[in-house]
Amino acid sequence: MASEPQATPTGPATAPSVRQPTAQWARGPAVPVASVVFALAIGAIFVLLSGHDPIAAYIDLFRGAFGSPYDITETLIQTIPLVLAGLAVAVAFRTGLFNIGAESQLLIGAVAAGAVGARFADLPGFVLFPMVLAAGIGAGAAWAAIAGYLKAARGVNEVITTIMQNYIVVFVMHWLLQNGPMTAPNALGTPASAPIGAGAVLPIIIPNELVPLTRLHAGIFLAIAAVVVFWFLLWRTPLGYELRAVGLGARAAAQAGIDPRTRTVATASTRSRSPSSERTRRSGSPSRPCCLVRSRAVARSCRPTPVSRRSSFRSSKPSSSSSSRPSSSFAY
Repeated sequence: MASEPQATPTGPATAPSVRQPTAQWARGPAVPVASVVFALAIGAIFVLLSGHDPIAAYIDLFRGAFGSPYDITETLIQTIPLVLAGLAVAVAFRTGLFNIGAESQLLIGAVAAGAVGARFADLPGFVLFPMVLAAGIGAGAAWAAIAGYLKAARGVNEVITTIMQNYIVVFVMHWLLQNGPMTAPNALGTPASAPIGAGAVLPIIIPNELVPLTRLHAGIFLAIAAVVVFWFLLWRTPLGYELRAVGLGARAAAQAGIDPRTRTVATASTRSRSPSSERTRRSGSPSRPCCLVRSRAVARSCRPTPVSRRSSFRSSKPSSSSSSRPSSSFAY
């Protein structure tokens, strides 16, 4: 008598860990590396078409960026605004928004910070520096919130609006600094603003004895802190979970009690609400079919309850005693 085949155990006990090396796990670092290699290959083709040696060109490019300690510090200075602008693009991308307006958000923040720093130049540093920092962040967030509001309320494509905002800010900034309200008295036709107060200037972190004429300032630490803050926001807070949920699927997030419109505007401006307003919004919602994941432990409790095929087949039969409202398969 032939023995019946034994069923292999399935479920969370035999499921591979998400931390194990898999193709999906390796896809994270592989994408930026492949992008850089592809960009270098395309650049080499154009260098060859111009009649020059691409290898020599890339060697000179590397030497210009990392050839000396001074070159390294200059590269780090240029990296600071790129990191901050990249964070604005990355956070919006996690929520399903293509933020092409990082340039305008950076420029309008610089204009606002420069205006405040020049207007209140006589204030001490512990007062002036937070004011300048808040002005830059607030102006960039408010300018980005325009595109977020148009996307959430009117369905306007954020790519179009953010590209248009880039041109608006560039020409407005040119008007302000070229014989405009913010032009320095002794500019002599050069687009320049009045100097900001000494209290708002970031200190140089490397002495000239080590690297002569270096300009590397403490802004590099602010950029690193911003990376850590946004990582914590996206992966360790309820707001970050809601933003990522909206990016993965706005309809599914709405069924979980998350308002995609408010999260879209919040992502565009990269600012969060206060805890009291969050509680008010959630308590006023008419229905919440699924709980919000606030931690890994709660996330496991929100997963669908596994059932066998036989029990699921029996439960799928219609019953006269059951209510007409469909039951949810989520465990609360």
